[in-house]
Amino acid sequence: MEKVVFLGASKGLGHAVASQWISKSLCCDALMVARTQEPMIEIASQSPSNHQVFPCDLATSSAIPGLVQEIQAFEPHRIFYFAGGGPFGTFEKKEWKDHQWALQLSFLTPAEIIHHFCRNPIESLKQIVVIGSKIADNKPDPNAASYAAAKHGLRGLINSLQEEEIAQRIDLRLFRPGYMDTNLLPPNAKPRKTNQPLPTAKEMANQFTTWVRDPKAAKTKTIED
Repeated sequence: MEKVVFLGASKGLGHAVASQWISKSLCCDALMVARTQEPMIEIASQSPSNHQVFPCDLATSSAIPGLVQEIQAFEPHRIFYFAGGGPFGTFEKKEWKDHQWALQLSFLTPAEIIHHFCRNPIESLKQIVVIGSKIADNKPDPNAASYAAAKHGLRGLINSLQEEEIAQRIDLRLFRPGYMDTNLLPPNAKPRKTNQPLPTAKEMANQFTTWVRDPKAAKTKTIED
């Protein structure tokens, strides 16, 4: 029985992937983690498998050691980290705590989780996948500077680790989508203002699940328009 951890499974792409993965797989136990429980409970009800819901604020650094122990006890085969976000607006007009939140959620927490399992390997764990952004981890992202900084850091971390010894034991991957049509995209974001056609989270989830299940696929996947 495959075991999969979904970190950030209550919204957006994380919710879409967890829902699709569980509804289509009869050979999967899931550990779903997010601050809000109700969407994850809804997903868990889609199949009779032994799915677990663990409420955790992934942007709170003090909560991560407990989360890591929960994951370790679960003994997963795959870990997917979807959580991310940051304040939208002029950098200096936001409180510093808002930028700290973005850096913790989008970079420090996934980095700490990866660091833990590099130092404390478990035999079952074969794959860790994190979500980057072909926009924010590669180009300037005005009005989302701390989010862009976090995603730049995350891309640098994963691409560097892919060249290190740990990549011989764990399949470390980076999934880089563009804008998606979800309620996480602010109304005043550029694609909203220009009425740019955007893929849905469900459409992006289809590409994600196909890619992570392909052992011969490239370790970094960029979704082209």
